[in-house]
Formats: sequence, C-alpha cells, structure tokens
Amino acid sequence: MHSATKYLGGHSDVIQGALMMNDTELREKLYFIQKSCGAVPGPMDCFLVLRGIKTLHVRMKQHCENGEKIAHWLRNNPKVGKVYWLGLKTMQAMPLPKTNAWFWRHDQFCFKG
Repeated sequence: MHSATKYLGGHSDVIQGALMMNDTELREKLYFIQKSCGAVPGPMDCFLVLRGIKTLHVRMKQHCENGEKIAHWLRNNPKVGKVYWLGLKTMQAMPLPKTNAWFWRHDQFCFKG
C-alpha cells in the first residue's frame, strides 16, 4: 500500500493511493470492489499525480539532504543518545542501497536517560 498523496503528488492537492501485490486472486477481488464502488481517480487527479512525479527526484534529493543535516545535528546534541540514519558512519554495519546514492529521509533517535 502506498500513499501517492505525499510523495507522488507532492503538492497537497490530491488524495490518492496505490496497492501492489503478487497475489492474483486478491488483486481480482480488490479490483472488482474498486470498479463496483467507483473508487477510481478522475482525470484531474491523475493529472495532478503525474505533475507531481515530474518533480519527485528533486523533492527526494532535498528530503535526503535535509535528513542528513538533521542526523548530524541530532548526533551532536547532548540530549540524544543514539541516532539511526543510514548515511552516518556509525550505521556502516547496515547494508546501504546499491542503486541509489541518496538515503531515506527518515531519522530515528533515542534520548539519553
């Protein structure tokens, strides 16, 4: 399940989602529900998501740069005990993505005490 609203749309002007699966039987059941209930995006919704996809690479690059800055700031904060972000040298034990030099934007951390 993916929320196309935030990342693919990117401009907070469309609500959309996507389901991906490898179960043909489940896919057919969900597809029937989607068609019979009218849960399909309209042409304008599709246009807005396609527009957002055109700037996705720029937004993801900025997300990653911001995540790196936050991770370094958190690492230097005396109230923070541990920072988990794949780009930090302390996280080198974890396998890094081989196909993309950018790291996911999410930082996780634990307070001391």
